[in-house]
Amino acid sequence: MRRLLPIILLLVAAAWQLHGQPATFNRIGSAQGLSNFSVSSIYPDEQGEIWIATRMGLNCYSGNRVTTYVYHTDR
Repeated sequence: MRRLLPIILLLVAAAWQLHGQPATFNRIGSAQGLSNFSVSSIYPDEQGEIWIATRMGLNCYSGNRVTTYVYHTDR
């Protein structure tokens, strides 16, 4: 797996460059507002926001801040 990671990162960076956008990577964690460190899914939407599903809720990263959505049951 360690050998595959640099190859995968290079492919992602190359694909990003094909779309005319510079490839930049940021670390998003609890200090930036992520609800939990255990991420189960990531989805980039058409508006450029990144949706991150964790055990504690759904997070939306807009490029400069994280908004967390948590499901509450009132039963």
